[in-house]
Amino acid sequence: MEKQKEECPLADIESRNSVYTALLDKLSLAADHKENLMNRGLTEQDVELLEYKTTPVVGMSAIAKQLQSDGLHLAGVPGFYRDKSGAWTFIHEKRGILIPVRDRIGRIQGLQIRRIMSADGNSAGYPVVEIHLQRRKVRDGFCSGT
Repeated sequence: MEKQKEECPLADIESRNSVYTALLDKLSLAADHKENLMNRGLTEQDVELLEYKTTPVVGMSAIAKQLQSDGLHLAGVPGFYRDKSGAWTFIHEKRGILIPVRDRIGRIQGLQIRRIMSADGNSAGYPVVEIHLQRRKVRDGFCSGT
C-alpha cells in the first residue's frame, strides 16, 4: 500500500510576500523573455513594475540557502521544498517566466511560471504552472512545511 503523503500548512501572507520578494530580487529577466512580453503589448515600464523574472534552471538550491541566510523561513511557502538530501530548493524543472500573483493590497501571495515550450514563441507553447495558494505535499520524502 502506498504511504499517504502529508500536507503542509501554508505560510501566512506576510511570510510568503517576504520570501517571494527576496527571491525576485535575486533573479533577472532574460532578454528573450523581455522581448516576448513586450511583443505581447507590455511596455518596458510594465515589465519592470510587474517584476517578471526568468526562472533559472540551475542554482535554486544556492538561492534558497541565501534566502535562509537572510533570515527567511521557507517552510510552507509554495514552490519551495526540501530535496532528497534535505536541502531547501525551489521548483526549477524548466526555464520560464516567473509571474508574481498579488493580493488587492499588493503583497505577493504566490507565483506562476509561464513555461516556454517552443522556440517560435507560439502562445500555445506557454502553459502556466501555478504554485500559489496550494498546500505543498511531501516531495522526495520531505515536506515543504518541515
